[in-house]
Amino acid sequence: MELFEDGKGIAVGDWQFRVEKGPIGSSEETDNLSSKLNMKLPGMMFTKNVVELNARLTTPSESKESLFFKMSFDPVGALRGIGKNDPRIQVKAAKHWDARRANEQVQVIKAETDWTFSSTYMGDIVSGISSIEENTTRGINIEKLKRRDIPVLYFNEAVLYEDELDDNGTSCYNVRLRVSGEFFLLLARFWLRVDGVFGRLYETRYYYEFGTDAIVREWKRQEGFVEDLGVRTDLRIRTLVFIRTPSSLD
Repeated sequence: MELFEDGKGIAVGDWQFRVEKGPIGSSEETDNLSSKLNMKLPGMMFTKNVVELNARLTTPSESKESLFFKMSFDPVGALRGIGKNDPRIQVKAAKHWDARRANEQVQVIKAETDWTFSSTYMGDIVSGISSIEENTTRGINIEKLKRRDIPVLYFNEAVLYEDELDDNGTSCYNVRLRVSGEFFLLLARFWLRVDGVFGRLYETRYYYEFGTDAIVREWKRQEGFVEDLGVRTDLRIRTLVFIRTPSSLD
């Protein structure tokens, strides 16, 4: 185990973890990004925030390290995970607006991009995957996560974007990373609250025990309208991301 000199990450065996964080992006940065993606951006874009993890291997026949797995989370990737607008979700005052303009000749402009910035982004796996398979039995070892005799060597988190929805709620995407000597757990979470109307939670968890052949990935969705209290969508998808281990590179 070795902490990076700049304090931005840690190396555990063949694995390296890094979290870069910076201030909210400048108006020039966000304007350029908005033009590039052709979409309205959240009010707070943390353009320099990145969470990255990779594993490297040095073989006797090579003079330098050879990358065999890399995964990263960044604001641009999170924005690309935003889909089309859901017309069911409106601010609380929308009903009053609809009633007032019922007898008026008003042109309604419908938004194409989701104004809540809901993103299903699960990160970018750049390299080192041999296969991805659905799995319902092999999951996150909750008991190991709760053990106090396995100390946390490194913890950090980074917000990728956040928006207050014109004072009508909160929309936020953030990533948390926890590393111990036996495993790592990464949680990527999108959280939405439209005041008095709707709530939504998307969570992606990556869990890996060092030395094994696959990373467990769980994606969970929960959402519901305030007027439908007790009704909730709870979708959980579990997959195994098989990585190229040192032996598979021979």
